[in-house]
Amino acid sequence: MAEKDLEIEVSSGNVFDDLGFDNAREMLIKSRIAYAIALKIEQQGLTQSDAADALGIDQPKVSYPVSR
Repeated sequence: MAEKDLEIEVSSGNVFDDLGFDNAREMLIKSRIAYAIALKIEQQGLTQSDAADALGIDQPKVSYPVSR
């Protein structure tokens, strides 16, 4: 198997900034909040319908897969 030269770029810690989005900080904060909510819903064993009721939103807005 031939070796390939790989170029590695160190992340800034914000993937959205690394990708050049203007509102990278806001996007990172929103993604962290969404992940925290999804994780809590999973930990509590709520259905999407139950989570939607608790959050005061429609069930399709709670459609999420949390995978680790």
